[in-house]
Amino acid sequence: MSDLTEKQLLQKLNDFQKHELPYEKRNRVITAIRNSDRPKKKTVPYLWTGTAAIMLIMIIFGPAYWFMQTRDGGTQTGGPAETVEPVEQGEIFSSVDENGNLEYVDQLYGIPNKVGVLKPVEYDWVAEDYRSVSKIMIHLWGDSEKLIGESLRVTGTHVETGMRQHLANPSVAGGVGGSDAHAITSFQPFERPGEWILTFKVGKEKFGEFSVYVKEPYVQIGNATLLISQEDLKPAVFENVSLEVGGKDLPAQIELELLNVDNPVEYYNYSLADKEAFTRASDNAEIYSYNGKIEIKNSGRWRFTVLGQQSELVVVD
Repeated sequence: MSDLTEKQLLQKLNDFQKHELPYEKRNRVITAIRNSDRPKKKTVPYLWTGTAAIMLIMIIFGPAYWFMQTRDGGTQTGGPAETVEPVEQGEIFSSVDENGNLEYVDQLYGIPNKVGVLKPVEYDWVAEDYRSVSKIMIHLWGDSEKLIGESLRVTGTHVETGMRQHLANPSVAGGVGGSDAHAITSFQPFERPGEWILTFKVGKEKFGEFSVYVKEPYVQIGNATLLISQEDLKPAVFENVSLEVGGKDLPAQIELELLNVDNPVEYYNYSLADKEAFTRASDNAEIYSYNGKIEIKNSGRWRFTVLGQQSELVVVD
């Protein structure tokens, strides 16, 4: 009988009139026959045990991982923007030495006679850029005996998002140029544009804080960087603009092509020369700098091309 099909088997059961089973028992027999050939579900006996182990590992090591990521230069997510309390707006000022002479005339930015930063004057604060933060001198005014030899921790807080970013942690040395103490360092590049609050802590004590404005990133064209912030990209003449290109065996001059995407008859070609080579400190990459004059005639969508690489940008008035 084991060779009978399920249909034939059921028919045989229906023919058992002389020895008919009660209705409920017969249904149980039929159900058992139907289920006898169905594959049984495999179980994974250790599934829940493995899941529990993973959750336990995350609970134990998760905080340690977060600490390692944020301890030295990492980014921390702060509260919402409304939790960031306003601070004093930084200003440009000069320092005065012990003889009353002006030092670093209109080159310091911060709070006069408290804390100020001296950065490369040819660069604005620009997001994602190392140039404006690569050489920073921090000037401090106060009790030099309590300042010199201490650790100076500099932290930035992005006002709009509340995101906190560790910027630097140098040691404080003696006074220079009229200040009571100073430190030389480099900041981590600001990760976002907008208003930032710089907080300075000497040892464990907050020493001072002020706000700075960071512009949108520079125009990126493949391996080339046009040193114009995207927020400054407007119809204008840009005198002596710099273009930095990574690579080797580059030509003595570079052609920068501008095409109006909405009106292709507007096409301009600018030659940038004065080639200079330097090594980028962050990754030892070989970079070439070119300079020249360019003009963006009007607003609209413009395609920038350098060495065959393109980037399309919107120019607004």
